[in-house]
Amino acid sequence: MATDWTWSDWGSRSIGWRLEVAAGLVGRVLWWVLKAPFMALRAADPWVKGVEHWGIFLGVIALGLSLVAFWTDYSDRVEERTVRAWQLLTTPATGNSGKREALEYLNRQDGLWCGGEDCLISLKAPTALVGIDLSSLETGEGDGPAVGTFLNQVELRGANLEVANLGGASLRRANLERATLYRASLQRADLEDANLEHADLELANLEKANLRGVNLREADLDNAQMRGADLTDADLSLAFARNAKLNRQVLRRTNLQGANFLWADFEVATFASTILDNAVLISSNLWGSGFFEASLVNADLSHADLRDAVFWHSILFGAKLEGADLRGADLTFNFGLTQGQLSSAIGDATTVIPEGLTRPEHWSK
Repeated sequence: MATDWTWSDWGSRSIGWRLEVAAGLVGRVLWWVLKAPFMALRAADPWVKGVEHWGIFLGVIALGLSLVAFWTDYSDRVEERTVRAWQLLTTPATGNSGKREALEYLNRQDGLWCGGEDCLISLKAPTALVGIDLSSLETGEGDGPAVGTFLNQVELRGANLEVANLGGASLRRANLERATLYRASLQRADLEDANLEHADLELANLEKANLRGVNLREADLDNAQMRGADLTDADLSLAFARNAKLNRQVLRRTNLQGANFLWADFEVATFASTILDNAVLISSNLWGSGFFEASLVNADLSHADLRDAVFWHSILFGAKLEGADLRGADLTFNFGLTQGQLSSAIGDATTVIPEGLTRPEHWSK
């Protein structure tokens, strides 16, 4: 029987756990109630000893039949609850409407003697939520918040939401760690402070989404659409966002340390107090972007398009600029920029360089 629990745990525990505890308590009560009368009867009447084995045999049969009946009934209830959850999710409704609880039920395993994410006897495996549509009913054309499904703090760790439509949904502080959101639509969704660590968001649509404070550490954002998304204070460290679309993006205090932005589009983006240390920006489009008090220590900007970019009080120690196009860029006020870095890049007479450094000869050719 389960141990180390209090009555306050009862409502938050699984059905299997509660059945285990209840069975153990009933067994103990029956033992203490019937033990003394049975032992006295056995000592007084020898006939009891003769039928004792038959009684045990019949008791085992009765217990087996009870277990079969219980198993059938419980399986039917799990199936019925699953059907009700799907019906609730497919009924159009905004606000709370119970969809959060329905999603959590479908995504978890159910059965007997469950502990954590596993059940000793499984009656329902986690249900794939592929293609589910929980999008906003009134998305509108503006930039304001949409009237969408309320899923704040939903627990969907490891959920399969491939090709799901969550446009306009409210997912604040939701746990989507290691969730699969391949090709999912999260356009204008509210994901503030959500956990998407290690999530698969390849080819996902996150345009105009609220991603303030979101945890996207080591997430897969390859080919993701993120135009107009708010990434203030977001953590994308060690993420893969190759060929991602972040043009005209404002990245304020965003952590991009060690992230891979190969071929990414940051055209006219703003990096304000952004951490780009050790980030891979090879061949990325950074035309017209502004770096204001950004840290680019050991960042790889090889062959990046930095035409007309502005670097203001940014840190460039160890940044790789081989083949980077700096024509029209303003490098006046920066820290750590060396003559060797300039010489390895492409520039011309329109490139503004800091005092103390000279314009490489090959720039005039």
